[in-house]
Amino acid sequence: MSDVDPLVRYANNRKIWLNLRDAFPHPYTRHDAREFIRGVRERSPETTFAIDV
Repeated sequence: MSDVDPLVRYANNRKIWLNLRDAFPHPYTRHDAREFIRGVRERSPETTFAIDV
């Protein structure tokens, strides 16, 4: 899961967190990232989009 570290780095930013849904955790941990990625991979069809910085 090479996306875990970048996801944690950007998702753990408070300024970003303030603009997301209430269910989005802060602080954002590696566990949160792994669970999010696992959940996205299990969905069908895959429709989760992200901005790659």
